[in-house]
Amino acid sequence: MVKIGHYKLSNQLPVIFINMPEVPSAAIGFMTKVGQRDGGLNKAEISHLLEHLLFDGTKKFPNRTDLSVAIDEIGADFTGETAEEYTYYYLKTEPRSFSRAALILSQMVTAPLLKETELEKEKEVILRELDLREDEPIVKISDFLQETLFPNHPLGCGREAGRKAIPKFTRKDLVDHYRRNYCSGSSVLVICGDGKKLGNLQGLLEENFGSLGKGEREVLEKVKPEEKGQIQVINKKTAQTHFALGIRAFPLTDKRIYAGKVLDIIFGHSFSSRLFQEIREKRKLAYAVFSSIEFFQDTGVFSLYEGVDSKRLTEAVESTYQEMKKVVD
Repeated sequence: MVKIGHYKLSNQLPVIFINMPEVPSAAIGFMTKVGQRDGGLNKAEISHLLEHLLFDGTKKFPNRTDLSVAIDEIGADFTGETAEEYTYYYLKTEPRSFSRAALILSQMVTAPLLKETELEKEKEVILRELDLREDEPIVKISDFLQETLFPNHPLGCGREAGRKAIPKFTRKDLVDHYRRNYCSGSSVLVICGDGKKLGNLQGLLEENFGSLGKGEREVLEKVKPEEKGQIQVINKKTAQTHFALGIRAFPLTDKRIYAGKVLDIIFGHSFSSRLFQEIREKRKLAYAVFSSIEFFQDTGVFSLYEGVDSKRLTEAVESTYQEMKKVVD
């Protein structure tokens, strides 16, 4: 049986240790509860930009090259990502290099330099990333659906909000956002590996992550109740018609989340799902067809997507409606 340990460092940062002596590697991950929905419409993409800047130099690794070389020297697998409500950083290496891995990750989340020169460069990188999303219809329509479901709210921050906000960010904006949100009461550290090979783990983590600021992240802007449904159309020349449908669901704390996941699998998330079997296998209306369900702190989203022959759009919409109706009936 896998043993899982829980404790807190002196700054109250929670630590979860999963003892898995059978694996040949060791992994460490840091997650903090700040994401794309933070900062409001005027600061769209600020959490994403901050994530990029944490790769651009720390107190002991002054620039991106120093950090990259340190990671490659221990043969580590390393990544970071900003989601709607959290940002995470993950590093995996062999056990004998774990202490070095912990140092690298801790430097990023506790001692980033957030240099002015790198900020201006990363602004351009984020803008190009937004352009990439614009060029992918399946991604663009998902973004557009989120905007439509949460109008004038950070959860619906789209590409245009980001393009307007990013050029205006100052170093002070990033430093303030970091200090307000990267804190022990709203973060967690997770380690997985063979405990016997990692040495004095708690002491190592205290030494590296004990300096993370205490406290809780800033208050989220709440989602307002949905008033009415909306239909939005993007006029763009594409080889097929992409359509998506979404409704608000329940939040992460709701007991129905497991029932929601089961419904998603049955309805459209798997190859054997009703939607996939009807739209792709039986009618041959689409190649890409799927549903998904996501949960946030105060709301959720159930959605579906299909990319269909424009001449058969009406048939696709009607067939999809009938499958939804079967669930309700």
